[in-house]
Amino acid sequence: MCRDVIKNITNKEPISYTRLPGGSTNLVASKKNLTLIKEALNNKDIKCVDWNVCSGDADSHEVAVEKIKRNVEDQCKNKKFAVVLMHDTYYKHFTVESLPEIIAYLKTQKFTFRTFEDLTETEKKEMINLGIIK
Repeated sequence: MCRDVIKNITNKEPISYTRLPGGSTNLVASKKNLTLIKEALNNKDIKCVDWNVCSGDADSHEVAVEKIKRNVEDQCKNKKFAVVLMHDTYYKHFTVESLPEIIAYLKTQKFTFRTFEDLTETEKKEMINLGIIK
């Protein structure tokens, strides 16, 4: 139903990637339920995406810009692919404030910003091997 709503609003097919709340290996749902959810999504040709860089913006109600930046910068070192977990809620204004500097830093490290739909087949396979795409 969500896909239909998105398509009706945007007049585009929704992307075929999703992130499970808490990630695909979260500790809230049972392993059996997570397996069933991932199988159901895969049967609809929807891939699960996890992150390999955590901004830490959910560690507390408010996380300072400097801490968010440091978390991302530290965890992006020696990575070819960085999928950064950040949250977008009313209270996460420091996350938004950290973005210009994080983006500038990642560009200096030769990262490019793309959607999952823009990945090559080789890149998708690499991200599957890294456990980012399931």
